[in-house]
Amino acid sequence: MPRRAVRCSGYLGLGCDPKADLPGPPATDTDTEAIAVVQRGDCTFATKALTALNNGYEGLVVFNDAARGDALVRMIGERREIPGVFVGHATGVAIFGAESAEGLQPGQAGAPVAATAQFDGWGYFHLLDRSSLSEAGYYARPGQRPGLRQRVR
Repeated sequence: MPRRAVRCSGYLGLGCDPKADLPGPPATDTDTEAIAVVQRGDCTFATKALTALNNGYEGLVVFNDAARGDALVRMIGERREIPGVFVGHATGVAIFGAESAEGLQPGQAGAPVAATAQFDGWGYFHLLDRSSLSEAGYYARPGQRPGLRQRVR
């Protein structure tokens, strides 16, 4: 299926209730892909993805909360059939022309968004501390990823 060029975005708050009847994608006069934008916090990334799917969205942008600012994290957890990306707080609220998420309302339309992924090779993995899910190190086979060396703590 060919990708459509225009991607509208709509705010779903924290996106933590997959059964909630939240406002669907913003109405547009063009054939668009609808991208849900949700704020980090209170539930898993998988739950946020399911909430977006159940409300008619075809993609997901999760933005960091104000307390953690523009720090980026990996969205790990149960897999859902929706593409998603994680962005910093400033990027997330900028989609709606805002400086903070405090005034955003579920269903509010935002600017069109687009994201791409770049494959950077096979042969490496990250080691996570199971109690905190923070990175404990990583391992890469020599020559598999330029600039990445074996680092196991």
